[in-house]
Amino acid sequence: MLNPTGPSPEAESRLTFGVELEFLLATLPEGGETPHPSDSRKVDAKILADEDSINHDIQRKLEEVGILATVKESEFGNDNEVAANIATNWILKTDCTVDPGKQSSNTRKYFEYGMEIISPPYYYDDASRRAVETVVRTLRYNYLVRVNETTGLHVHVGNGYHGFEWPILRNFMAIAWTYERQILLLMPEIRLKNVCVALGTRNAGFNISNLAPPFRSTFGKRTIEFRQHPGTLDSEGILHWVHICVKLVEKACHVKDEELFERLRADVERPIGFGDENSVTTVDYLMWLGCPAQAYYYGKKLISDKVRVEKRTKGAAEKTAMGGGHVVDFI
Repeated sequence: MLNPTGPSPEAESRLTFGVELEFLLATLPEGGETPHPSDSRKVDAKILADEDSINHDIQRKLEEVGILATVKESEFGNDNEVAANIATNWILKTDCTVDPGKQSSNTRKYFEYGMEIISPPYYYDDASRRAVETVVRTLRYNYLVRVNETTGLHVHVGNGYHGFEWPILRNFMAIAWTYERQILLLMPEIRLKNVCVALGTRNAGFNISNLAPPFRSTFGKRTIEFRQHPGTLDSEGILHWVHICVKLVEKACHVKDEELFERLRADVERPIGFGDENSVTTVDYLMWLGCPAQAYYYGKKLISDKVRVEKRTKGAAEKTAMGGGHVVDFI
């Protein structure tokens, strides 16, 4: 298991990252009969009796596939054990903000728990990506899990055990503000309406408070947190978003000031669109970050839903013209 004592020889970046996955896990009420008897995934209330027993079962399944995990117990607490393992183990916990909401005919016969699993810090390389894939595959193969509008995918990007110097944070915030419209187009509208993710809002999609000295954040995280993304248990989607987050911070670390601010001054007033000569598209932004695979992945989705995307961009342009700025576009 990797931890941030030093990057592996294959690491693409000296930056570290971590993910927080929020999800719902279903069990049967005690004595209930499964409506899907051919499904081999666990739903037995005797085994999955409460949040802690669920997490301990997940812990065993993860350790069977070589993933170290620690349960953050809900009733009595084991904060010292969690703190001792935070650098190497995935942390399993409950999440009271995750709610089943209105259940469908497929879910109302189950009892669902709001859960969260948090990775240790990894250097960004093939081994760390495989670890994320293994965790997601283990959850989906062994349990009835799903996501909804109350769940989120949070990504933390850091500099090992170090913080970031002020010029890097300045660059990061300047890039994030300039291209916020392009970033938000990657997110479904329901996510943007239910959660405040725009810069300038109380719960902004980017959180840099963990970097405030003397690093008072939970478990000593010294990271930039990305929390715009809706919940997902699709490992491909998770890793594409992680790549974008890492590359954005990497750009802020390495870009030359003159080059950066010349580009930002040119792009900040340009509209977003689908390749118009004077527009800056989401694909343009991702290519500039060094994310060609992600430009293709998300570009296909945007093009397949072109009418809705154009409606969103038109609405954003109208808000800007009325003096609303682009800080709260799409909210």
